[in-house]
Amino acid sequence: MLGWRLELNRVPTRDQLQLRQIPLPSTCCPICNCHEETVNHLFLQCSFADSLWKHLLQWCNLPLTKPSNIRDLLSFHKDQFIVPRKRKHVNLIILSYCWIIWKIRNDSIFSNKNPSFRFAAKELKSLSYLWLKNRSQKPCMEWSKWCNFNF
Repeated sequence: MLGWRLELNRVPTRDQLQLRQIPLPSTCCPICNCHEETVNHLFLQCSFADSLWKHLLQWCNLPLTKPSNIRDLLSFHKDQFIVPRKRKHVNLIILSYCWIIWKIRNDSIFSNKNPSFRFAAKELKSLSYLWLKNRSQKPCMEWSKWCNFNF
């Protein structure tokens, strides 16, 4: 659902809420508190998102590249440097990445939780594995192989 809303630019970030004239205490990103919260900032430019993105690339043994916008992020798995048999897995991991950032953003706003990179990095692996395990019709790979992106 979040991926679909991202694709349609219908994620209720603070800039979008402000356009709908919804009163807000601030338009700053609730994760970094440095810049206006836009979709591109939240998922691509925020220092927290940037660190998690670099972690994702390192985990998946991918070159250090950064999508320039949300459409590029959502189609990143189709890039030529990703081995075809791993593209579905990378897509799943990217959707997990988006969900985790969105959840951390909401936890910052509604539960006053401080963002934890350590939690997010662990959650990226465990959530994507859980989604893979529950969506796959084939027997799922071992957790250790998933954690090492070795399949």
